[in-house]
Amino acid sequence: MHQRCAFLSSSLAVAAHYLFAERDEAQAQEFITLLIQGQGLYVGHPVLALRDRLMRVRASKLEKLSKMQTMRLIILAWNAFRQRRTLAKTCIGKRENEMPTIA
Repeated sequence: MHQRCAFLSSSLAVAAHYLFAERDEAQAQEFITLLIQGQGLYVGHPVLALRDRLMRVRASKLEKLSKMQTMRLIILAWNAFRQRRTLAKTCIGKRENEMPTIA
């Protein structure tokens, strides 16, 4: 994982890759590559929903996410990706300070 991402800090990208690789190394690499490059994504793809949200936050002067909130969104998108579920948008939800279980 040597690619840079303008809308996600390197530390969060590396942490996510490390955690996800414990579940499935190949899928973790695919997830992070899709997130950074954005190629081959379609409406409903969990990585596209995450990517769009992170890019909107990056461009916004009003909306800011903590690292904890950002990691929560990354895990929620990862779980949908692993479970082959579609995801129209990412939402922090009411439990914004609780980390979901990594699928």
